[in-house]
Amino acid sequence: MADWIDCDVHPTFSGVADLLPHMPEEWKEFFTSSGQYRMTPLDEFHPIRAAGVTPIEAIRAMLDSSGAEAALAVAPQGGSINGWTDRLSASAYVAAVNDHLIDVWARAEPRLRVALVVSPLDPEQAAHEIRRKAGDASVWAVFLPPINVMLGDRYYDPIYAAAQDAGLPIVVHPTVAEGTLLGAPAFAAGVPATRAERMALLPQIAYSGLASLTLRGTFERFTELRLVFSGYGWSWVPSALWELDRRWLEFRDDFGSAPRKPSAYAAEHIRFVAAHLGEVEADDRAWALADATGVTGLLVYGSAFPYGDPSRATSFTDGLSDSARSALMRDTALELFARRR
Repeated sequence: MADWIDCDVHPTFSGVADLLPHMPEEWKEFFTSSGQYRMTPLDEFHPIRAAGVTPIEAIRAMLDSSGAEAALAVAPQGGSINGWTDRLSASAYVAAVNDHLIDVWARAEPRLRVALVVSPLDPEQAAHEIRRKAGDASVWAVFLPPINVMLGDRYYDPIYAAAQDAGLPIVVHPTVAEGTLLGAPAFAAGVPATRAERMALLPQIAYSGLASLTLRGTFERFTELRLVFSGYGWSWVPSALWELDRRWLEFRDDFGSAPRKPSAYAAEHIRFVAAHLGEVEADDRAWALADATGVTGLLVYGSAFPYGDPSRATSFTDGLSDSARSALMRDTALELFARRR
């Protein structure tokens, strides 16, 4: 299966220093003199550093071993601006991130395809950034970090319009800001106390986005828009779609802007990145449910490398039917990126 795509790998960089060559002089001065923008280099505490290889070399080795045709590079470090409040510095930062991903990462490893980061704090500027870089062949998607505005709000329309015009699906992926920093999405009823709580509650954000996108008529306005939830899990999707369809039927008179069931919009416009659950015993039951309900057609595979286990890139789907496995590992992703391949 050489023509499958890994839809979620995470490039990392060693803080703002890596981005300075891609910034105008005034922004170089701003970011070097502002201690608040310093970040912890993720590769300093990850096993990649211990192995004595660079992050690019590690991803290249993973692609060699997995046999994937391409991998979509989604940079949570670049999306960390969803916890900022300064829209000008956020826009300057993501522009430098994008130049770094394209000029350094994608040029060093041609199998990498870039998810262009945009700032959700300034939709018009985000649309400009999409138009600035959409012509680059290595750009296959737009990474929209979540903020505390539901994704079905017309606030995002400039971003959706630009992405649709460019033929780029939009990826929504968590950063480190959700539930903890001003501006990022809040969790229901309070702030999680532990990492386990926070990770378990992340699907709340994707569920609210799924609900607002399908019930507010977003896909009636943007009929060719495609949107991908990555990093939020996937086993909750069948029950979420069932509940949304139930409420749509119950209150259908309220939804003149969304004349179709939420599940119908999801089938046409929304995908979810599915990664294996590792040692979780419920893994097989969750896959069986996805297979039985037909949800595997909405799923694409992403390793979340370097946080996943590339040695299990395909073996964890052994319990799926042949058609479901093909949809997950190949067909859905190839269709999702058809306009860019």
